[in-house]
Amino acid sequence: MWQSVDHEIDVFMREAERRGACLESYPGRLHRALERRVESGELVSPLPRLYARAEAWRTLGQTERTLFMMRALGELHPDWVFCGTSAAVAHGLSVSNRLHEPLQVVTSSGARRYHGGRVMAAHARNEVSVTVSGVSATTLERTVFDCMRRHDFPEGLAIADSALRKGGLSGDALVAYVSSMGPRYRGFKQAKMTASFADPRPENGMESIARATMYQLGYQIPELQVPVHDPLSPGRVLRVDFM
Repeated sequence: MWQSVDHEIDVFMREAERRGACLESYPGRLHRALERRVESGELVSPLPRLYARAEAWRTLGQTERTLFMMRALGELHPDWVFCGTSAAVAHGLSVSNRLHEPLQVVTSSGARRYHGGRVMAAHARNEVSVTVSGVSATTLERTVFDCMRRHDFPEGLAIADSALRKGGLSGDALVAYVSSMGPRYRGFKQAKMTASFADPRPENGMESIARATMYQLGYQIPELQVPVHDPLSPGRVLRVDFM
């Protein structure tokens, strides 16, 4: 019997890894066998009922780990729509590691916490969603809006800049979308201000955070990605992040 269970686990784990997801389980003998493998160190359980091979898990970066968990949770809860920073991760935006958890979803069943408080659910009906990175998530515009209004200016700007950098959203379109949402949403003023600063030129989230910090500290707003001719090497052009 144990050989049969071990074979099932190996087959299911390979299939989950092929999908870029954790293996999800339900109470029963397979679940008990998975827990034994966690105790032996062969598997890890990043969230209750989610499993991955320890060796493979160690090779994953934070974004990959988050997506592995989200894809498995999407299988366990088909009605969930990921939102906020979780949706931003799915859209490939610049999200600081510290904002990857708790995972954020909207459901029609009401606000509550799942998986030991590491998944926060908000209540929403008929939320428009898209499938991206293998999960159901809020649209790009709604995702950026929610992140800008819920998080501080530097973190929100990093997400907004990356949305423009990916090419799926223009600065004018972002400002127009935020304006259309109106002040009925908490954090609307901050979202509107952040959207007005958004720029596709920063090459990563840390550049966006640095620019936001310069503004907050009262420094002159810098020019971005400025080409500079190398005086020691004619014809060679360098580029500075800020000038």
